[in-house]
Amino acid sequence: MNEQGKAKGDAASNFRDGLTRGALLFSLMIPAFFAYAALGSRFGLHDWRFGLGTLMREYGPILLIAGVCLGFVALGLSLLIKPRRGALSALVTILIPALGLGYAVYVQRQAAAIPPIHDVATDVLDPPTFSPEQLAARGPSANSVDLAANRIPAGWSNPAFADKATTDLIAEHYSDLTPLPIGLPPEEAFAIALRAAEAQGWTITASQEPSLSQEGRIEATATSFWFGFVDDIVVRVRATSDGAVIDARSTSRVGLSDLGANAARLRAFSEAVVAELTPRV
Repeated sequence: MNEQGKAKGDAASNFRDGLTRGALLFSLMIPAFFAYAALGSRFGLHDWRFGLGTLMREYGPILLIAGVCLGFVALGLSLLIKPRRGALSALVTILIPALGLGYAVYVQRQAAAIPPIHDVATDVLDPPTFSPEQLAARGPSANSVDLAANRIPAGWSNPAFADKATTDLIAEHYSDLTPLPIGLPPEEAFAIALRAAEAQGWTITASQEPSLSQEGRIEATATSFWFGFVDDIVVRVRATSDGAVIDARSTSRVGLSDLGANAARLRAFSEAVVAELTPRV
């Protein structure tokens, strides 16, 4: 090989190596981008709408597709240009954004199958209500807490949910979430509910023990790790002729769909209450 050919070969090899390294660095930065979008919202660096809507939903897919394309270009060059090297780095470059795209498709499909609601209660006909202090903490721009009036928009993408009342969707999809009758005095039922609430890791903001003139109440919040979304929770303990009944409600402050988080939270709470009662059986 003459000097000119060798120089061209070295230039091509250097270009391939540089592009492979750059493409790998680009793909490695993608998880950091998504982490910034989510955690930046949680720690107040930007609004959640910017983090979720603009950064993740608008720019995120572009970055993921670009990462896959760069990876395939790097892979092709690693196989065509001698000395052949860099194929493993190129495959890693492809794998990272490909996993991200796969996860995005999975979440989208899951979201399409989950009722797009953000307010769930064990008693939809007479749901526990939030105190004025808790309502004030939610802020003026928070979701409505009028459970009976909440409906899914008529033009919702999934016709199975379109124009349906939230209460109907709760009854249809979360029929296992019902009031918990407790054959114990209200004071003991309240103590069990409080222990179960604390075991969930919620931040207890207020509690009121039941008495002859008032029901027992526990108010709390739960904050998501990503984005720092805050959901408000209220637990109600009422006296009955047979003892007491425990009801609970969990409501997201923002967003139309909670992706099933509030229902899962109430289900975990109910299971914790039942677990508290197990030694008494």
